[in-house]
Amino acid sequence: MLFRDCGSCLGIATHDLDADEMTVMAAFPRLRAAEQEMEQGRLDAAAAMIIQHLRENRNEPRGLALLGTVAMKQGALVQSERFLRDAMRLGARGLDVQRTLAMVLSQQERLAEALDAFERLEPHVTDSQFRALKGLILDKLGRTEDALEHYAKVLRDDPDNTQ
Repeated sequence: MLFRDCGSCLGIATHDLDADEMTVMAAFPRLRAAEQEMEQGRLDAAAAMIIQHLRENRNEPRGLALLGTVAMKQGALVQSERFLRDAMRLGARGLDVQRTLAMVLSQQERLAEALDAFERLEPHVTDSQFRALKGLILDKLGRTEDALEHYAKVLRDDPDNTQ
């Protein structure tokens, strides 16, 4: 593996991309092919395609963001954060990039930074499992009452999801 395996991590779906990012994906078929490899769980193949894309399109933000996602899924959290922050610095600001960075910060146990990232995303993300992670962060920070209130809100918003 190009990074190390971390087991299951939440994926980022193409539907989380904004219109500009979808245009980039259409303009770079290798990135679309890499996403398909990711969806099939072939992370090494996806990473190889993305690296080739970045050799041909140095500092292309969407490629860096995808490489950050692959790195996160393989447990290379430091590298993932670097790729994601570089992508954001170069203009990738979609929800998927911000969401992946929030997850990376959470997995690194950088709880204050992760909480800040989750709070910025909260108005824009409807996925109850992702939103529930904020409750876990609050609990780890010793804010049990806030965590319980947050979990209750997530359950009120999506009562059919009890995971």
